[in-house]
Amino acid sequence: MNKPKLEMIFMDLETNSLNPRNGKIKLIVFAKGKEEVVYKEFIDEDVREILEDPNFVKVFHNAKFDVGYLINNGCKVNNYHCTLTMAQVLEEDKLSLKALSKKYLDIDMDKSMQHSDNWKVDELTQEHIDYAVKDVENTRELYYRLIDLLLKKNLLMTYERERKALPAIVMLENNGIKMEFDKWNTRLDDDRKLSIEIESTIKDLLNMPDINLNSPKQLVEALSVYGGIKLYSTSDDELAKYSDEYEAVKLIRKYRKLQTKIKTYGEKLESFIEDDGRIRADWRLIGASSGRMSCNNPPLQAMPGNSREFFVAEEGHLLVVADYSQVELRVLASISNDETLINYFKDGVDLHTGTASLVFKKPLGEITKEERQVAKSLNFGIVYGITPYGIQKNLRKCGIYSTLEEAEQYRLEFLNVYSKVRELQDALLRADYIKTLGGRRWQSESLTLTQRLNLPIQGSAAEGLKEALALLTDSIKDSWKLVAVVHDEILLEVPEEDANEAKDVLEKCMISGMENIIRSVPVIVDSSISNNWCK
Repeated sequence: MNKPKLEMIFMDLETNSLNPRNGKIKLIVFAKGKEEVVYKEFIDEDVREILEDPNFVKVFHNAKFDVGYLINNGCKVNNYHCTLTMAQVLEEDKLSLKALSKKYLDIDMDKSMQHSDNWKVDELTQEHIDYAVKDVENTRELYYRLIDLLLKKNLLMTYERERKALPAIVMLENNGIKMEFDKWNTRLDDDRKLSIEIESTIKDLLNMPDINLNSPKQLVEALSVYGGIKLYSTSDDELAKYSDEYEAVKLIRKYRKLQTKIKTYGEKLESFIEDDGRIRADWRLIGASSGRMSCNNPPLQAMPGNSREFFVAEEGHLLVVADYSQVELRVLASISNDETLINYFKDGVDLHTGTASLVFKKPLGEITKEERQVAKSLNFGIVYGITPYGIQKNLRKCGIYSTLEEAEQYRLEFLNVYSKVRELQDALLRADYIKTLGGRRWQSESLTLTQRLNLPIQGSAAEGLKEALALLTDSIKDSWKLVAVVHDEILLEVPEEDANEAKDVLEKCMISGMENIIRSVPVIVDSSISNNWCK
């Protein structure tokens, strides 16, 4: 049976607000293939059918915005592309339609009508219509230009993976996640109290009761008098050099971290709570150079660990949480093809204990807690090209003290026992370009040492997660909500009676998705069901 021929539809919405939950679509503009652009001031049944029919390929610039708006207006949107996502895969920095039209089409777009305030009028003018029509015409030309480039650079499959995960981003932004902010804010009172106490102690140590600890100038002068410390700046990296030796510096760093936590996750966070008690953040499918997703306004992926109990399910619902077990180390095993590493995963050996056994040349059963901690620091640190100083610093946080010479010996011994990992890292440091298991590429000359070693690992893990998200968005029921994604963790909110079924579906999608990327070692997912984000 022949498949129906797909027809291209290039679309754009003009709205009177950036918020799809309270704004209104003022104009929907579209063109079939190379035909003339047409427009409508409302979504009729013909438009709804086009949006829902998977045989029509819809192309938007910044699809998550347009599709989010359409879903909030009761439309189902199937099979869509995004020229902004295409540009991201091609490593473009400037992603606006204006910037991309200038670069690829040599067209200077007039975007004076872009702001939503210009669309808060009762009647649209010809100027409004001409502006919207031009957006669709440029999106169409840009699509064909970028598709050719993706093919030429062998990045079409990389783009397809991102495209298929786009519905997950739309879901995340539409669904949001519920937070009991008042309870969390009460918990923050402990940090506020501690911050005041530390501030007082610092002032006593510096013998400067009136110092403003937020003033770099005053801080530089005070520390010069206090300990003869000559600071080049008051950045945390600079202060860290003196933290072990000077109590005041150690406390200043702690005070700053508390202040940042209180400000970012207190007053600022509260401003993002909507009337229904949910936070709807700005999710980005490609939010980092590695291809990882990111989340801003607010940064939900970076929330303090003790805030998780205050992210909750609605009444009658539960949260299903699942995350990958040691996914980046499994990627490392798969990329390096190191037999020892692969066999540990296949045999179910605790990797940190296994590494300690090799590094310290002791049987698995005789490994001490401290030796396992050293191995854990090596396992996770080697991926980032960790230095002896970095190993020493990580161990110190766990109460284990080593000399730089000992730390370097640990590092060398790790690369000795996992010889294929050493060969992989040597190759990455020499290569003209590096790539992930899924095909994303970077030219090496612009990368740091850490990026050369880590991007293939982190990027491959991100690809597996997006494969999983694509499977998940095709598998979940309408009553299930995707509410958060944190690097290797996915969170669903579902009716209580569906919790076990949702857990099974989530696990299967995550395992199958990651197995499309990691093929030489088993993929393990840990999951739980709760009324909050805690496991």
